[in-house]
Amino acid sequence: MSLLDRMGEFAMGALDRAARGVTDINQRVAPLIDRSPLASTLRDKVIPHREDVEVPSAEVLRRPFETPSDEAERAPLGDAQHAAQVYGRDGEPWTQRARQLLEQRQLRYAFVDLAGEGGLAIETRLMRETEQHGGLYVFLRGKYVGGFHALNEIARLGQLEEMTKSPDERRAHGRVRVVIPARGGDDTPMGELGG
Repeated sequence: MSLLDRMGEFAMGALDRAARGVTDINQRVAPLIDRSPLASTLRDKVIPHREDVEVPSAEVLRRPFETPSDEAERAPLGDAQHAAQVYGRDGEPWTQRARQLLEQRQLRYAFVDLAGEGGLAIETRLMRETEQHGGLYVFLRGKYVGGFHALNEIARLGQLEEMTKSPDERRAHGRVRVVIPARGGDDTPMGELGG
């Protein structure tokens, strides 16, 4: 058993003990609150009763650090079909800067708001996939490059447009040929010996 699994089991054991303690306290305090109309009204306003809450199974709770078994959950989040992908929170300054940079370069990109529904699960997958614990994740043609600073550096070096080209666009442009002019009067190109 790995260290991470042992730590997970220890944490889950501590949570189980805490939950049992809360249940014991709740069983002792609930009748007292039910006797008082003011206390029961206050409890209902502060802690609304919900029956539709889905409780995870005991098996899921025992192994919180295991990777998901569903194939869709294991597929990488970086998609080469998109020139750029930005995973971040809509109101964050670094996310806004990354989006502005891409928009100024007139590059199409996909944006996923991690503050929206399902964002926590996506961010957990991003952390596992990229091994980074940041608030902004930028992918170029399916390859994780980092956050805003990495994206800005790529743009500053003039590599952004090249990195966001599709494989078809790269093939269409072909290879670049570099020709070094001959020295004055000598027709032999540099690097070649005259004969």
